[in-house]
Formats: sequence, C-alpha cells, structure tokens
Amino acid sequence: MILLAAAPRKYDIYSSPGFIMSTGKFKYEIGCILYNIGALHTELGAMDARNTPDGMKISCTHFQCAAWAFQGSDQVPTLLTFLYNVSLAQAQECILEKSMTDNRKPTIIGKNYSLQEFWGIRKRNKKPWVSSSPDSTVTEIAGSRKIKMWRRYCEFKMAYHGAVALLYQGMQAEEQQKMGERVAYYQAAVDMLKEASKLAKNLDQQEDEMDRLNKAAQSMCEEDAYELIGESLTFSHDVMGGKLTAAQKENEFVYHEKVPAATTLPEVKGASLVKGIPFSVTDPEVAGQDIFIKLVPMEAY
Repeated sequence: MILLAAAPRKYDIYSSPGFIMSTGKFKYEIGCILYNIGALHTELGAMDARNTPDGMKISCTHFQCAAWAFQGSDQVPTLLTFLYNVSLAQAQECILEKSMTDNRKPTIIGKNYSLQEFWGIRKRNKKPWVSSSPDSTVTEIAGSRKIKMWRRYCEFKMAYHGAVALLYQGMQAEEQQKMGERVAYYQAAVDMLKEASKLAKNLDQQEDEMDRLNKAAQSMCEEDAYELIGESLTFSHDVMGGKLTAAQKENEFVYHEKVPAATTLPEVKGASLVKGIPFSVTDPEVAGQDIFIKLVPMEAY
C-alpha cells in the first residue's frame, strides 16, 4: 500500500489564477498527467512550420500522440473528446499538406474530405460539437468566450477544407472528362471558400484568443495568425476562381455539357488516415531510466 503525504493538486489553466483543486484519487492524477502529455504534444506539433517532409511527419506524429493521451484521460469526457478529434484533425491536415506538396492524384487528396468530419467532431449534422450547447461542466472549465472562439475556428476550418476537397474533386472530374461536373465542383468550391472568408472575419473579433494564436505563429514566421489566414484565403480565391472561370469558358464554347446542381453531385467518401499513437510507460526511451534502480537493485529480484 502506498501512502501519499499530500493529495495531488491541480492548477486549472482555464480558470482565473490562484484556483487550485485537491483530490486524493490516484486515477485523477493519472488523468492530469495524460492531459499534460497531450497538451505538450499539441504544442510540439504546432511549433514546426511544416515546410519540409520531415517537419510534416514529426508534427503528424505529435498530434497523433496527443490524440491517444486525450483519449486515455477521462477527467471531462466531453471536452477531452473534442481535444481528441482536434488533434486527429491536425494530424490529417499534415497528411493533406504532404499529399499536395507531392502532387498526388486528385483522387487521393480528395479523400482528406474526412477533415470536415474531424473538425465537425464527427457529428452527422456537420456542425461542430462546440456549436451546440456544451454541458455545464465544460462551460465552467473553459468559459463561454473560449468556447465561442473554438466554435468559430472549427466552423472556419470545416468550410475551408470543404472548399479544398471540392477543388480536387473538380480536378478529378476533369481527368474523367466530366466537364459539366467539373464546373459544378469548382463553383461549389468557390461558394464554400466565400463562406470560409466570412467566418474568418469573425475570428479577428476574438482579440484575446487571437493574441495566443499570434504567439504560436511567431514561432513559425514574423506574421500573425490572422494575416496567415488572410494570405491563405487570398491565394485559394485566386486558384479556385481561376479554375472556375477557365472551366466555364471551355464548357460554354467547347464541351456544352449540362452543369448539374451542387446538391446532385456524388457524396464524397472521406478516409481517416490517422489514429492515436500509444506509448508504453515502462519504455526506457519514453520514461527514461528507472528512478528506483539504486534503491531496489535488480539483484534483489
């Protein structure tokens, strides 16, 4: 039997400074440790600019390790489920970026459509978990203002990655010589990107939270997070708008195919390419050398 001289103490990072909760449950201590491990891996994953193949791979691994840690902790199930899915979404983003950098086929890149499911926290109605009314425990822990920021950012991510997926579906339709569908997909991509741009404007209203994103962005470059989002949207508008204009002209003067309505386009079947990566707490490479090796030498066994 192990006797603890003092109960584990938790400093709540979401609440005001000075708030401390004390408990004597060992399971709670394990949950706190797993949460900290998950938080550390997300921080390490976000530190890399992901502009090299190795950087993308390392970030992807960190996010998957974070997902496993959040899944193993049961302190606040609703909140941790959200963090688990966000971690997997970021890992899937790394794979999407790698696929685009390698110029993979549109069919392969389009499978990353499942990013929308991750950012929507796998809700059938395609709305993020934070867009609904979270339980009182989550609201008490994180605060309504932070939840609002999470909701807006998830909605933006869903719209933006939805536009990217539609763009590559249009490119796939072009390879298959389905020129009418190509125009429909490009038009849907442009419309979705416009929605993402509107949602991005709401992000700048959350000044305190954007300041935290800016600090994270400074580790990657000199620009702040909102400027990075704006540049990405501008570039995407140029690419998608250019492809839509060219496709419309070619279809009007050359192919003369009927352009189907966006609602009649085939539903995309996304593929989840990521999962939580576990580790063994007894692995010396993870936990280091046994701290009790001098206290209880192996010869004693």
